[in-house]
Amino acid sequence: MAQNKAGQNVDHDSLIRTAYNWYKDRPNDSLYAKCLYYMGLYYAHNDSSEKALNLFAKCLKYSRQQGDTLTYCLGLFQSSRLLRLYDADRAIGYARQVVDIYNKVNASTANRVYSLLNLAECLTYKENTLEEVMGFTQKAISLAQTIRTDQAPLADAYQDLSVFYSMYGEEAHVLQAAKASYNLRVTYDVSAHLALAQAYCQADSLRQAKALISQTPRACYEEYGGLIYSLSRQIAFSQNDINNVYAYADSAEAYLIKKNSANMASKDKYYMLMLQKEVARAKDNEANRQQVTLTIVISLFLIVLISLGCALLYQKAKLAENERIRNLSQIQWKDKQLASIRQYLIKKVDISKKVNTLKTKKPRAFAFSDDDWLELEAFVNSTDNDFIERLRSEFPKLTTKDIRFLMLIRIKVPASTIAALYSIEEKSVRQKLFLIKTKLGLEGADISAKTFIENY
Repeated sequence: MAQNKAGQNVDHDSLIRTAYNWYKDRPNDSLYAKCLYYMGLYYAHNDSSEKALNLFAKCLKYSRQQGDTLTYCLGLFQSSRLLRLYDADRAIGYARQVVDIYNKVNASTANRVYSLLNLAECLTYKENTLEEVMGFTQKAISLAQTIRTDQAPLADAYQDLSVFYSMYGEEAHVLQAAKASYNLRVTYDVSAHLALAQAYCQADSLRQAKALISQTPRACYEEYGGLIYSLSRQIAFSQNDINNVYAYADSAEAYLIKKNSANMASKDKYYMLMLQKEVARAKDNEANRQQVTLTIVISLFLIVLISLGCALLYQKAKLAENERIRNLSQIQWKDKQLASIRQYLIKKVDISKKVNTLKTKKPRAFAFSDDDWLELEAFVNSTDNDFIERLRSEFPKLTTKDIRFLMLIRIKVPASTIAALYSIEEKSVRQKLFLIKTKLGLEGADISAKTFIENY
């Protein structure tokens, strides 16, 4: 019977449908369950989840009756992948069954690795599962390391680990896992290549990220163009390269439209083939005319519905991109305003220090009146999303002096300038930040008070 050749997707395989049409009237055949599985796989790859799940359910029923453990596990595996978004608990249950069965029947190590990774991924759709997710992933890595003839399972396990680290905010380990996956690939793998580029972006290693993106073969753009240009846009944004932010956003949108159009054309072709078959049957039997007419109307309706769906997706993507551009403009305006006040403070302090030095030979504390502080607070509140009010509300233990000190940290005033304002040494600025850390609820946390305030 027809199978998915070399592990490739069965998006357009007429042999699968031919086999299904032949076997569907022979439920007692030993290959009937397998036929149901591959037909379900076809629908899964063509966004027909409901049909796919129905076929996988039948596959589970008949493969269990026939004692076909491998096909039964394949049905459970694919069902869990489809059910994640709709019924996470059921998906996790199916994934656990696969792991348990593979352990009992002593399945191949590669199959056991991928069953553990699938279970870990299903668990990410539930809250408070970090420990389980990482536990199953590490177990998959340990198993994969025992495979001497094929490094692909180990590379895939590290790539999944990188994704999980990113999902749970463990950014310090994302790059390490992505590098391990990339280095283990014997042949070029574009998904691992782009995963490493994305990890470099998260780690602010923009030069390495740009280098990897530039090395991506042009042949891969048709499938991954949206991701490639999204990463390029992210890099341009981090470098304040506004022109390229717009250019890359347009390119990502163009690839999204192209991909949606290709999917729509594929589905149109599928429904038109069904339509042509029904018309041919009608010519052989005039009595079926009304049924054919109904089929034609339904098929045309489905085509129109798919077209409208793609149009709505495009409109939604366009609105989202416009919103991102507006947010970018607001961020740039805020940064310019904060930079202006920062430069103003620096110059004012420098002039005061020079005057005081001429008068007294020893620098004195720079006089900053309450009115000056109130004016600065009002400015920061208006340009930085009520920063002062948010601080007072969330951290009531902070004094007025603490808040004014943190306000200077927020607008990135240099430590030397802050030291001059308070007539203290620069190292005392760092000590003051360390003492305030407890009031911010960061005691024992890895993040510094300075980093927390700059990103608050």
